Amino acid sequence: MDGLASPTPQSPGKKRMDGKGEELSAAYEAIRIGDYLYVRYSAGGRELYDLVVDPHELSSRHNDPRYKKLRTFLDQRLDKLQGCVGQECREEIPQPPEPE
Repeated sequence: MDGLASPTPQSPGKKRMDGKGEELSAAYEAIRIGDYLYVRYSAGGRELYDLVVDPHELSSRHNDPRYKKLRTFLDQRLDKLQGCVGQECREEIPQPPEPE
């Protein structure tokens, strides 16, 4: 794990820094929409779970070509959430595409 990403209760709105003045970030970021969970790891790995088919998250569908449109959709939604503030973070998310 790279470190903690969220601000401390004592300093809301400020990013956590290590002892060398560098910003700490999380080891992964994820989004769950409906029956799908998409995870991006800072080291480059990706996981996609269809929670209806695999509720225990045992078999990632990330490399399954049938999930390509869904994977792209979730990746773009996660990008859009990066750096959002206030009301823009509460934007209604459209229905994700179904696997083919």
